[in-house]
Amino acid sequence: MSVKIITEIASSHNGDPKIVDYLTRKHISSKSHYLKYQIFKSSNLINRKDKNFKKFKTIEINYDIWKSLINKYKKKTNLILEAFDQESYYFCRKFKKDVDLKISTSEIDNFEIIEDALKNFKGKIFLNVSGYDFSFIKKIINNYFNNKTKKKLIILYGYQGFPSKPKDLRLRLFDYFKNQKITYGYSDHSHFGFSEDFLSLMPYVLEKKISYFEKHICKKIGKSTPDYISSLNTKDFIKFVKIISKYNELKISTNLKNSNAEKKYSKIMHKFAFAKRNIESNETLNKNDIIFL
Repeated sequence: MSVKIITEIASSHNGDPKIVDYLTRKHISSKSHYLKYQIFKSSNLINRKDKNFKKFKTIEINYDIWKSLINKYKKKTNLILEAFDQESYYFCRKFKKDVDLKISTSEIDNFEIIEDALKNFKGKIFLNVSGYDFSFIKKIINNYFNNKTKKKLIILYGYQGFPSKPKDLRLRLFDYFKNQKITYGYSDHSHFGFSEDFLSLMPYVLEKKISYFEKHICKKIGKSTPDYISSLNTKDFIKFVKIISKYNELKISTNLKNSNAEKKYSKIMHKFAFAKRNIESNETLNKNDIIFL
């Protein structure tokens, strides 16, 4: 099964559309399969009295700018718009023929949005179930996944723990998704860069037969950049895409017999009998006359 990569810009743009544009161009050159923009309105997402409201307002990009960026790139790459509130969802719906949709965990219990998206969006709909208990996840699957929608709906799991630790992830959920015969993917939020957590998790989640691998990207790793804590910088992200591409292209033999290449190796590495001296025809051999080299 081929794994598709989702480039997650998240809020690493720090509210600067020029950085969104820069990261979009880097995404396109990386040959990652999908690019995701997060769309939100701070006043619909967080209480104005909350200490984090001003920070969210700083990184908010207005709809007009998003509209310009979406129209600029919707024909150049596969775009996913992630709506974090109902108003933002209806903004995303304006592009329903040209983009795919991700419904954030902040709105996944808003069944009105899920049902509206199934009616209106032409492409794929990604559902982020992170943070919800198993009974709710089963409810989502039972309510919305059927023979008509299974090709359209994708479950994504993996939450932002700033960063997330492997021991806190419920990766056994992928076994359940597989048994339900639905399409699913992993959203990685492990420690930034090619960290030990990221490198040790990668083969494990690939073994779980995921169809999508979502990973954060940022221009430069640093504390001044929102969401840097679980990101790859652009250079490392390009390497990551190449690694997954190699994984997709791997051809693993299921044959128990030696391949021609391994037969050649055996001739080089295995030992064979050589005589220590000239031995005449019909002469009785002594083991001391033989050496294995």
